[in-house]
Amino acid sequence: MGALGPVFRTYEPTRDRLVAVKVFRLDVTPEQAQALADELAHAAEAELIHPSIVEPIAAGVEGTVAYRAEEYVAAESLDAAMRHYAPASFDTMLRIVGQLAEAVDSARAAGVGHGALHPRDIFITPDEARASGFGCRSRDAERTSGDRRLRRRLRTPA
Repeated sequence: MGALGPVFRTYEPTRDRLVAVKVFRLDVTPEQAQALADELAHAAEAELIHPSIVEPIAAGVEGTVAYRAEEYVAAESLDAAMRHYAPASFDTMLRIVGQLAEAVDSARAAGVGHGALHPRDIFITPDEARASGFGCRSRDAERTSGDRRLRRRLRTPA
């Protein structure tokens, strides 16, 4: 279960891969749900390709329910890993922070932000850290588009 709704694992036969579909269950109007879907689709359209970014594939809306499809990552989220394992070594943390900084930098260069990068948005394996949930437009684009109240609502778990 994601912070804003369920996450489903499904299969994409055209590319022979697993896909995660996040469903956003929010108390919003159809127009607000469409604005969210448009915002999330921006990341897929920007073609965020980076080894530390979970690839966004598509986004859409059905009624007042927005959804986002992204690459499925078979790994634990950082919040789960922090609860279950001892603290990581300094070298490991330095590597993880470096990978995440590169991911954020790469996304920003493509005009895509994150909004609020939480441990639940980061997937950890022994070799890598990968961030998901990119989709907010950069601050310059954010000033001219979208509904700020919806953005605030999305940052608060339902």
